[in-house]
Amino acid sequence: MAKKQSKKRMTSKAATRTQLDLSLKLHVIRLFDSKSEQAILAARPLSKFTLNASCEAAEPTNQGEAYILSYRVGSEILWASNPEDSGEGSRVTAACRYEVQFMVDRQPSTKEVEEVANVAMNCCWPYMRAFISVLLKEMGQPPIILPLLKIDPKHGVQFLTPTSGGVSRPKSE
Repeated sequence: MAKKQSKKRMTSKAATRTQLDLSLKLHVIRLFDSKSEQAILAARPLSKFTLNASCEAAEPTNQGEAYILSYRVGSEILWASNPEDSGEGSRVTAACRYEVQFMVDRQPSTKEVEEVANVAMNCCWPYMRAFISVLLKEMGQPPIILPLLKIDPKHGVQFLTPTSGGVSRPKSE
């Protein structure tokens, strides 16, 4: 029975490799930078938040027999009494960026670099959710559980909102 399970695992790995046509190995994930700030007015309680996510790719670098694909994956939350306020009202901002690197066995095409960016976002999102939640708690704010992330090839990055059962897209900068 154990042999059947290992065959299934090998099949799913082969399917992933075929989809990207790269031998992709996670090399490193590390916190690159973070920031936070808050201005709280008692008469203007926090009521709405905006969440943004981004992923920037660097040029692949040759490391002998392998190439390194580097990405900076970030998220930022703005929690405000009114997000349209221009500095008047309560505001809390928390952001972080992670650097993630993958090793591949050959020089990837531009399309493959873009496809691996989705993998980078999926790898970093749990760390960013936890980091921002802890950062807000350390700032003395009520806990916020950030939504799950879904990357759809047709629609891009989407946040799954369990309370409404719907999907929201991040705002573009």
